[in-house]
Amino acid sequence: MGKIWFNVIRRNGIVEGRLFDIGKVVCAGYAGRNREAVMRHVRELQEIGVPPPPSVPTKYVVPTTNLTTATKVNVRSSTTSGEVEYVLIIDDEWYVGVGSDHTDRELEKVDVERAKSSCPKVVSTSLWPYGDIRDHWDELELTSKVGMRGTTVEYQRGKLRELLTPEELVSSLGEGERGTCIFSGTIPLLGNTLFAESFNMKLSDPVLRRELSHVYEVRVTH
Repeated sequence: MGKIWFNVIRRNGIVEGRLFDIGKVVCAGYAGRNREAVMRHVRELQEIGVPPPPSVPTKYVVPTTNLTTATKVNVRSSTTSGEVEYVLIIDDEWYVGVGSDHTDRELEKVDVERAKSSCPKVVSTSLWPYGDIRDHWDELELTSKVGMRGTTVEYQRGKLRELLTPEELVSSLGEGERGTCIFSGTIPLLGNTLFAESFNMKLSDPVLRRELSHVYEVRVTH
């Protein structure tokens, strides 16, 4: 069991700091709503050496100690990258944050679960109650940018309508217990995979005109 502090921001603007008990961290994969597009992506990954998943969607359980709200993270390989996702935390109610399922892309070609477990899973310090955004869920937007040699590059952009809803995700993965943290799976890249020095992620709500964001630096240690 890990403990992590979050600020819960409610629709009325009230902010509540809370310590959450996290007993399990699950990373979803191949969790797009368009199954045809998902299977096409599976085939594309196979072509570059990534083994196909045992099921679609699939899940990878990583150590709870990998979950962090840090702004600087250490990795052991120069071939790691982030990907923006929504993060669902199940507690007394459901909460949503923005996160990055940072992964070792070379190791991923050999063992996906090891590739994910070898890297931190970064999440924003603030969360929204799911009940506050459920009525306009599909309008929310995920974006990410990466920093490389002093240059910022737009990396990802897409609406949450591209991914399974929290209800669909929990049902398909069979993970609904209190204390579970689920990374939703990601949206497509705008270009190629980049092994960047920093990762900037954002979940925007155009209806309530607010956003969750987080930036972290990546340091390679040997």
